[in-house]
Amino acid sequence: MPILVQWKWQEKTKTYLVIFHFYDDFSHPNLRLKKRKLEWFHSNTKQLMNAPITEISSNSSSEIGHKETSILTWAPSHTEIALLGDLLHYANIIGGLSEGIRRDLRYDLEITVVDKDLDKNEWAMDEKRIADLDRRFRNPSVFFGYDLDKEGSKNAFFCLELSPEYIDYLREILKPYM
Repeated sequence: MPILVQWKWQEKTKTYLVIFHFYDDFSHPNLRLKKRKLEWFHSNTKQLMNAPITEISSNSSSEIGHKETSILTWAPSHTEIALLGDLLHYANIIGGLSEGIRRDLRYDLEITVVDKDLDKNEWAMDEKRIADLDRRFRNPSVFFGYDLDKEGSKNAFFCLELSPEYIDYLREILKPYM
């Protein structure tokens, strides 16, 4: 199952949000989406309660009830855990850098859409960026997607597949700061 990595600049905090997208290509049976029943209990009494849920506040001291919902389960392999651990290690390093340096890393971390007409499914990356990715990776796996915002507008993004090669890439671009 490919793990896709997206870096998104957050203007409010002047840093990056690293976003993982899990794409089930059915190559491994370790990702499942099933309908399951969740039950929770009151944190003080530790008793399982089967009370119907109406609306539960996360600040409430009486979190009891159950709800049937779809749940995504993931049983990562040792390799996937190691890659995620390495990626989070580098994300922490990036988070500790000055704002100016983090902004300077934007080209290396974010892959953005330069031309887009998503309604016609037309999109493009900067040709220089494509050449740079081809130079840095033997066979880059670049994925394109979009989110719908509250107004229904499409916000496009690109992701790279998490791999040992991607970790080497992060190590290379962060080497001057370590």
